[in-house]
Amino acid sequence: MRRLPGTTFRLLGTLGGAFFLILVLLNDASANDQRRFGLWIEAEGAKTAFDSPSDVREVLQFTEGQGLTDLYCQVYRNGRSWFPSLMADDAPYRRALAQGVDPLRTMIDTAHRRGQRVHAWFNTLRIYHNREAPLLKVIGAEAVQKDSYGNSLLTYNGSGIGPGAMGEGYQLDTPGLWLDPASPEVRRYLVETIRDLVTAYPDLDGVHLDMVRFPFLMRRKGTSAATIPGGIGYSEASLKRFYEFTGRPVPPITAKLVRSLEESSAWDTWRRAQVTLLVFEIKELLNSLAPDIEFSAA
Repeated sequence: MRRLPGTTFRLLGTLGGAFFLILVLLNDASANDQRRFGLWIEAEGAKTAFDSPSDVREVLQFTEGQGLTDLYCQVYRNGRSWFPSLMADDAPYRRALAQGVDPLRTMIDTAHRRGQRVHAWFNTLRIYHNREAPLLKVIGAEAVQKDSYGNSLLTYNGSGIGPGAMGEGYQLDTPGLWLDPASPEVRRYLVETIRDLVTAYPDLDGVHLDMVRFPFLMRRKGTSAATIPGGIGYSEASLKRFYEFTGRPVPPITAKLVRSLEESSAWDTWRRAQVTLLVFEIKELLNSLAPDIEFSAA
């Protein structure tokens, strides 16, 4: 999690097989050593948390009397939402509503009566294996990251292993379809999804971004150290915008060019900047809609 000024975070462990507990300690002397205990609540894990009235009741019972001050509720995962949205696949929200519960509304209202804060936990750039995500249908395959061999992550298998030479040497640290933050269309779509969230629940206490990074490649066991290096984030559109940004003519996108970029600090800086830009654009939206909302990222 991103450290806010004067704040430290310590992972304490897991509870109930589905929830992850963290301690947040405010070190600011003016806060009188106020301790904040937060719980990350997965929408789908060992249990479902927000799919039905009974799910929500169980979460509310579990989070009462534990000394918890902050509840991080996972309401956007794999391109699906547990809040009403024109951008995401909000079928989980609509299924819960048909059973008589608005999960996030119930969490906020109950938590606020208890003096607890509720943060919307948002899995930002990873949509797992959901090829039916609305974002993909609207933007197309170019929304998904490519590796330095030109393979889209759409061609990777469920274990995060790609085709050809890349798959022989590497696999993704976290398998799944990762969106490309270098795509203005992807960034705009995610920002508008968060607009749906905050518009529907203006009394949210926080928005928490998870999976707001590039995936990275791990060497497969038994792979020779001489394997050709590989990386993620090499879409043609991103390469083109990188050269346009640097003010240099866009060269033909060849394998040789891509290999040369793997040792380029300017290229690394460019890719990092795309993630930063996405976070900045979301923060700008929050400043305009809910300037007092707490904003964090993992």
